[in-house]
Amino acid sequence: GYSEGFIIESIDDATCKIVGYEGSDEVLYIPASYEGKDIVALGASHKDGVSIGTFENNKTLRQLSIPATLTSIEERAFAGCSNLVAMVIPATVISIGENAFLNCTGLTSISYEADINLASNFNYNWNPDMIPVKWNDPQGITDSITGLATELFFTGLKSFIGAAAGKVGAVALLHAE
Repeated sequence: GYSEGFIIESIDDATCKIVGYEGSDEVLYIPASYEGKDIVALGASHKDGVSIGTFENNKTLRQLSIPATLTSIEERAFAGCSNLVAMVIPATVISIGENAFLNCTGLTSISYEADINLASNFNYNWNPDMIPVKWNDPQGITDSITGLATELFFTGLKSFIGAAAGKVGAVALLHAE
């Protein structure tokens, strides 16, 4: 099942965003929808002119599952989540706000399911601590069949053929051993 304790704010008739979390789960499952509305963002709440990210300073959160409905991770969403150890960002996320991953000291890498070109709308300071990012990395698995399918989808057939030739061989070798 999905986790509980989310604070949800409506955006319009069809969409909403999570602006806070009051639970204490180590592993979070974010639902794709709430009361018939797609959850499209991990937002921020605002108090006295200060933005507080969705999970900011949550010390129990270790990993989470982000639904494919999500398109935006807003400012400070995971700032100070020092026990967060795994992050896979779906290819549907095309916007990440400033300091989204500030002081995520337990996070050794971030996997993004799409190619770096889709990151053009990310805030220049979305990853201020320069946590290594693995591009084209669905579910944290590089050079997989899924990765090739994702690459095909996002880069188009022309550029894919050249890049895939080497990877197909690498995947075949990987599975032959």
